[in-house]
Amino acid sequence: MKYTLHMCCIAMLLISATGMSQRGYQKDSIQIKVYTNLIVNKQLQVDTITVRKVFCDYCSTAQTEALEEQSKVMTYDMRMIPRYRKEGMHRIALYIRLPRDKFEELKDNN
Repeated sequence: MKYTLHMCCIAMLLISATGMSQRGYQKDSIQIKVYTNLIVNKQLQVDTITVRKVFCDYCSTAQTEALEEQSKVMTYDMRMIPRYRKEGMHRIALYIRLPRDKFEELKDNN
């Protein structure tokens, strides 16, 4: 009886410890979703990159502009992925994750 009680306690401790370590990044970081459009021309070169929407209700205009620029860079880097090497418009959803202190610096830098 004691043995099973000890094993249950140890199992509960291990489960709670692994659950806390997996959510550690959420405590000190912010994740923002951005929709972009990548338009590829007939020569399979990037024609235009536009930002459709930045999902951030609490961002200042300076932070939103910085996130838009970062998402354009990320979209441009994705141009070599085979599914985006086709002619036409490609809709891309990006997730940008920043530490909270770096997010606050975006407001101060601009």
